[in-house]
Order: sequence, then structure tokens, then C-alpha cells
Amino acid sequence: MKNDDLLVDGRIAAALVEVGGEGLAAHVTVLVKSLVGDGRNVTAGIRLGEGALPVLGAVTAQWLISNRESRALILYADERDIAGSQDSFKRLCEPAGVSVSILGRQADAEADGADVVIGALDTLVARHDEGSLDLGAFGLLVLPDVDSLVPHDKAMTVRSLRSKLRSLWERKTLAFSVKFGVKERNLVLDIADTPLELVLEESDERAKALPQETWYVAQADKTRLCLGLLARDEARPVAVFCNLRDSAEEAAARLRANDLRVEYILGNLPRKAAILEAVKAGEFDVLVLTDQGAHDLPDAWARRLINWDVPLDGEPYGDRLAVLDATAEGARTWNFACDRYIYGLPAIEQYLGYALNATQVDTSLFAPGDKSEGMSFERGHERGGRGSGVVAPGDELRDRGRQGSEGGRRTSRPANRGEAPREERRDNGGRYDGKNAKSIQADIAALTGGKATLAASETPGVERPAPLTGISQGSQGKPVNGKRRKDGRRRRQGGENRSESRERNEGGANLQHGNQASGRGPGNPGPARGSGRGAQPHDDRNRPPKAGGLVDPYAVSMEERMR
Repeated sequence: MKNDDLLVDGRIAAALVEVGGEGLAAHVTVLVKSLVGDGRNVTAGIRLGEGALPVLGAVTAQWLISNRESRALILYADERDIAGSQDSFKRLCEPAGVSVSILGRQADAEADGADVVIGALDTLVARHDEGSLDLGAFGLLVLPDVDSLVPHDKAMTVRSLRSKLRSLWERKTLAFSVKFGVKERNLVLDIADTPLELVLEESDERAKALPQETWYVAQADKTRLCLGLLARDEARPVAVFCNLRDSAEEAAARLRANDLRVEYILGNLPRKAAILEAVKAGEFDVLVLTDQGAHDLPDAWARRLINWDVPLDGEPYGDRLAVLDATAEGARTWNFACDRYIYGLPAIEQYLGYALNATQVDTSLFAPGDKSEGMSFERGHERGGRGSGVVAPGDELRDRGRQGSEGGRRTSRPANRGEAPREERRDNGGRYDGKNAKSIQADIAALTGGKATLAASETPGVERPAPLTGISQGSQGKPVNGKRRKDGRRRRQGGENRSESRERNEGGANLQHGNQASGRGPGNPGPARGSGRGAQPHDDRNRPPKAGGLVDPYAVSMEERMR
């Protein structure tokens, strides 16, 4: 046995093993050697997950055994953090004959006189100011969570305790911080004399040594592989990591469609801590995460880790390993290496210091079925249940049918919320297909006062109908040929069309342009333009139609038409 191991009491070492912290003994030894053996103040950056409290309890108990006449004060920022820590301290301290109690707002001689007193910051200050608690009686100050004391109001109160506690050279301080940044270290410096700074990262190192299996698998087979692994291994909760938000949402939806209780965190949600607590409490089986979503979450909570998407760098892989509880029975990591992310394996192997030995996946690991197969998944839906982004195979076809029944028009998705759907432009690079030409001409004619007609032969894909016998083309609902109109003009004969009339009139003498439209000709003399009663010098009806059937709306000025 090493000499350093002799510094830890046997009763404390046995208690540490009972709570499952046998892997934490090395950290306890280092802290005891520095705090008890060397008499140094210590501030440590930790990544121990749930192992932080057992380490603190063991070190505190050992310090009190070595300093029988002194007491320890455990300081928390808020009373809500106290309840969970009391049990951990009792399990490590009481076997060594060290009593533990929680400080209340009312004076209690028995609780106030315990060897280890756990209290919230505001309660300690209030009790000291009213004279019912002497903060100078404590020789060891323990800060389990310095990060929660960094906010300005809390930090100011902590600094004010300096004058109420024992002097710096008479008191020892032990502080733990997860962030371990400048603010956290400066706060400890203000209340402790030149603390020794340590970094404890056993959780990460142990996770690296845990079993890891890596398979080459197609993207489409990841769901069945995940379902097969979860069916064989019932350890919960399981952390599933994806590289992108879209793939994380789809993975969560597919697993949920297969009757698993799934939650996900994609970004810095305000309630991400509450979601994780629900997962740890057993309300969910799987928590799907992105690297951003896992940022600032506590470590060592998952019993299994699945890298649905392998990261492309080694550092993110190490951060993912931190969520794995290295002390959990059978803790392991499963990596799904698809064609898209297989290129990240060399960087990961370099970070780990050993090869992952990826192999082709054995199809016997696949689940026999996948209820999400054939479903499409869309973003922007609410969590779970309705609006989960799952569209059944038949629903998409029904949606398309509803679109086609609404007047044959398709609508595009609005760009912004609340914006009305925009009708799709039915053009091809700016060239209209002609199907809407008639409506376009009607709109132009309505705006300009013109008259729109479209020859059937000019409409793509529309054949010009043969003329009906005895009825002029386009004369539906008008007088039959041979009968005079009320204005005295005669309709053309049924076999006569505009081109024939125009050719015949070109040989006549002194015929003005437009006589074909008015019915005047050698066989039907009529009043000349500008002569006779009721003649209209600018009658738009007497103008010839342009080629294509659209009357030129600009041949007559707007002022003349308004008359």
C-alpha cells in the first residue's frame, strides 16, 4: 500500500466503496494529502458527475478525524440544493463517528452543534446576524458548487462572510467548480489564502477505457440497429447524440414512433435542466442530443451512450463521453459510422489514443421491424403526439389530392408565419405556357378598355373547331347570317371568313380600311365614315382586329374612349 493511502481512514474507504465510489479513491487521496497532509487550501475543477459529493464527504470526514476539536461548514447558494447532499455526507461521515445536520432558520442546539453543518447562504447570514450562530466556530469551509455563487448578489454576500468566518490562516477552504473559470477562481481567492488549484477528470478518463463498439452502418439502417440494441440491453437512460438538429429531430421521432419514451434537447433551452431531471427520474428512456444541446448539462447521468452520428473531431467525442456514468454497471458506448461521417474516425482514434476497430454491422443486431419505416418527418412541429413531425405514407398523397381539387391550383409554403400562401408562377424561365393567356388578355382589356379575343389556333395544345354550317364563327347568341342588324348592317355569309372578305375588298375601288368589319362592300353599300346620321367618327367597333384576335387597346386614346 502506498504511503498516501495511509492518510485515508479505513472506515471512510469502506464507506466510499459501499456507495460505489471505489474508482474515486485516487481523487480522495490527492485531496486529503493536500488539505490534511500539506495544510493547503484547495480549489478543484471537477468533472466527476455524481461522484463529486462522495469525494467531498470522504475528504471532509478525514479532515475532521485529523482535527477533532474543529467543525466543518458546507455552504450552498440555495436551500433547494441542500436536501440531496445531506444523505451523501451522512453515508461517508457517520461511519467514522462524524455527525451531520442541516442548519434551519430557527435555533436548534443539537443541529447547530453537529460536526458537519450544511446551510444555505442566506440562512447562515441571517442566523449569524441575529446572534444564534457563530460562524467563527468552523475551521473548514466547503463550497461544493462555486459556480452557483458567482452571480453578483451571491458573490457579494460570500465576500461579506470573510469578516465573519475565522481568519484566513486559521481556516481551511475546499472548493469545487465545474466551470472553473476566472470568476470562479477569483471568488475562492477572495476568501481563501493562496489555494492550490487542481483538476479532477477521472470520469472522462474512465469513460475512455469503457467498452466501445463501432459499426459501419447505412443511414437508413440506424433506426433498426438502435432499436435492436435497446431491446437487448434494458439499461436506462440512454443518451443518443446526433451532429445536426434535423437528424436529431428525425431520430427522436423515429424512436418515439416505435413506442419508446423519448425527449430531445437541440439547443440552449431554458428548461434543459428540467428535461434532464425528468430523464434521470425515469420519465423517459432516451434523451436525444446535439453537441450544443448537451452544453452545460451535468456529467455522468447516462448508462449507455449511442453516437447516432459520429463526430468529425476528437474533442466533441470526448465531451459526449462525459455524459456516460462510468460507475454504472455495463456502461458502454455504441458508434454508428455511416458513409457521411465515417471520416471522423481517425480524429477520434487519435484523441482516444487507440483504435476503435470498426467492423461491418451484423444484421442479426437489427430489430425485426421499424414502425417508422415509410414515414416522412418534417421540422417545426411540437414535441410528441400530434405535431411531432410524422407524416404517414398515405397522408402525403391525400394532401396532394386536396391541393389538386382546389381549382387545380397549387400553393407554395409561406415564407413567414402569418403570410398568405403564394400562388405558384406557371412559367418556364419567364415563358408562359399559354394556359393562362386568355385570362391575362382579359385582365389587360379590362384595364385599358380594349376587347380581348384569342384565336384557338394560337393557344398551345388547343385545336381550332370547325365552323358550324350556316353560322359564322364566334356568332353564338347573335343573329343568323342574312338577317340585318338593328343598325342596318348585314352579317357575312356562313362560308365567308375574314381573310376571304379582305381579299375581295382589296380589289374594290376607294374602299377604306375597316370596311370588312363593318359589313360594307360593293354588294352592300353603306354610309361612309363621317357621313350620315348617327355616324361615330371614332367608333372603336369599326377597327379591324389585329392578328391573333386581340383588339389593339392603344389605337384609340383613353380620352376618346371615355366619350
